[in-house]
Amino acid sequence: MTQSKFSTDDRQRGSFHAHGLVESEVDGRLLRNVAYGPFNEELFEAYAAVHVPLANAMAAVGEPWVDLYLIRDNALATAQTMVDYTNYLIETKAAGRAAIATAFVLSNEVEGADIMRPLYLQCFAEAGLAARLPGECVRPLGHRSTSQRRAHSRAGCKPMAPRQRSCSSDSTRSTPVARA
Repeated sequence: MTQSKFSTDDRQRGSFHAHGLVESEVDGRLLRNVAYGPFNEELFEAYAAVHVPLANAMAAVGEPWVDLYLIRDNALATAQTMVDYTNYLIETKAAGRAAIATAFVLSNEVEGADIMRPLYLQCFAEAGLAARLPGECVRPLGHRSTSQRRAHSRAGCKPMAPRQRSCSSDSTRSTPVARA
């Protein structure tokens, strides 16, 4: 892969213009994505056209890689875009090309950040990928070992949703979703 910078503006198709922009850059084993929302389905199609070949190339090396998203301006996305993103994560995991970790840097100043943080976490949970916000653990697949169950029990792990659990302990391996 000789080119290192990619943009959804280069991949737009159709007559309806995508809302939002994602600029991606490969830096070693890091795929850095700067996303400017809000996001619609057309933007997601352009994003997938950029991200799928990059994820395939990163995974083909056979070494772990990390996906970083810096969300700017606006974090809002249509409901269909979130469904598409969840399905994309499911397909990525099934194909064995998922990043070892994905980080979302989403500051409080970004419009819709408080609304969208739990929805982005839900996408990962529905895909069977672990994700967390600072100070929380979200594990869609539950605790894997007795020691993890004990550590989270001592930390006061309480149910958040039918397929999720949350606590203040960071003793499980999870994918960070962080605030700036």
